[in-house]
Amino acid sequence: MNRRDFLEEEKKDLEEKISDIPSQMRFLDPASSDYKNLKRRSDIYFSKLEEIEIELSSYQQSSLTKNQRGNRFDKKLRKIDFKKPRNRINQILKKFASTRKGGSAFFLIENIKETKGELLVYDIRDDLTKERDDWRHYPINVIANNIVDEQSLLRAIAKFIPNSDSDTQTVDNTQQYAINIIDKITAGLQVGSLVFFELNDWDALGESQDSLLSWFMKYFWIPLTKKQSQLSQNSANIIIILFMTTSYYCLSEKCQCLPHFNPPSKFNKQKIFKLDLPITWSDKDIREWIEDTCKYNRQQSLFELNYIFKYSKGNPEKTCYMLKQKFNKL
Repeated sequence: MNRRDFLEEEKKDLEEKISDIPSQMRFLDPASSDYKNLKRRSDIYFSKLEEIEIELSSYQQSSLTKNQRGNRFDKKLRKIDFKKPRNRINQILKKFASTRKGGSAFFLIENIKETKGELLVYDIRDDLTKERDDWRHYPINVIANNIVDEQSLLRAIAKFIPNSDSDTQTVDNTQQYAINIIDKITAGLQVGSLVFFELNDWDALGESQDSLLSWFMKYFWIPLTKKQSQLSQNSANIIIILFMTTSYYCLSEKCQCLPHFNPPSKFNKQKIFKLDLPITWSDKDIREWIEDTCKYNRQQSLFELNYIFKYSKGNPEKTCYMLKQKFNKL
């Protein structure tokens, strides 16, 4: 058995254990030691499941059919409780559209494992790409690409550029390399083009978070926004979007003190705009999702909500897991 098959078996075993817990908790007093022990056990299972899913995510070429089915259900899950951050993003995008000059935006979502923030990223990406003829996607993962410094970060980006020699090229000057990559990314952009970056697992950089972010802002992001502004003089509605995410933690305190962040009420394309996502989904939003997605009446939806919410307490990750187990085949 290879490593991937082993992980799949481990994942299946954990999912079975997790699925058994709600039925055991249903008739227990939440204040009882038995209930608390089950809750503690479920947290451990979820933690182990997260570790396995991270490692499995590095195997990019998994079953297409399975991924498509999961993606379809994930699209439904995106509608639960991202109203405020989605509205803020849409305000920025509408401003881009109103001027016809397009624009650039750098968004930060922290702790996506707890908030399920990746669902929001996918939702925005799908909305932006569904009616565009020209769009380029750069999904960069710090862990999967072994990013540790400026050179490895740029090489990870360059891998998504056609005919790039990123794996063999020797880099003596990272600043010039960044300029070259920006030129290649923006070459051929036309009216209505979209460039969409995902820069995931930034917290995996540890103590290097702040220094690499400062370098990235100075030598890649800000020059890229300037390039977009230049192109907008002749080509309307070119948009460049970047979502940076952290998995389990917030950015380091040192990183958050850098002068690269927008204040909550203002937007500057050359700075990072932090999106605050809820760490708890309301029972109202979950119930309405069940009604709208599964076409259940009020009594049916309340019954399912009570079962799910008693176990998940509105935790986005646990809620999504329970909804998938219950409704994925609908």
